[in-house]
Amino acid sequence: YIAICEGDDYWTDDQKLQKQVEFLENNPEFVITYHDAHAFNEVGILKEAQLPAKFQCDADANDLLNARQISTLTVCFRKVLPEIPFEFDQAPILDLCLWSLLGSFGKGKYLKSVKPAAYRIHQGGVISSQNRDNKIRMTMHTYLCLARYYARTGNAKLSQKFTFKTILLGNSQLGKAYRIRLILTEIDIIFGGPLNFFKQLISSISLRNR
Repeated sequence: YIAICEGDDYWTDDQKLQKQVEFLENNPEFVITYHDAHAFNEVGILKEAQLPAKFQCDADANDLLNARQISTLTVCFRKVLPEIPFEFDQAPILDLCLWSLLGSFGKGKYLKSVKPAAYRIHQGGVISSQNRDNKIRMTMHTYLCLARYYARTGNAKLSQKFTFKTILLGNSQLGKAYRIRLILTEIDIIFGGPLNFFKQLISSISLRNR
């Protein structure tokens, strides 16, 4: 089993690993367990629940494959990954890639009984120190790495999903005019060129009316 706790964070439940390993030992259909964490800085606790309420629940294999959000310092998972694919060498948020890979091996269990771990917010944090826009760009880059990996391994559906997620996040970084242009372009690509069809139709009608 592998449990992650980076140097600036810490666990608070002295039974954490025992609870997680015992669950995995008794439930072979699950590949990963996780729980909640609270964010804090030098002043005190900033946020009681780091994990949004909608993610404080179990995850099926599809949820994991789609890289659903999990608090990294809370996980304990089976050592089933033979290697980290080269596509992820440049992924800014490797955690998301790990959860997606683990989805091929089983489900995820949210253990409410484990006390929240402590996630430290400070200027030296690789992610916590970033502003909102930079975090979005880091996530976009990670999604592209996942898209490339699934394209190489023959899972076109997942590759397309991560490509689309990248586009949606990128859309949030653009002004209104660019957003509209991007959406129209993607609709044209996804649905096989309907915009081009309408352009030709309008052109044909215009010619007939001359």
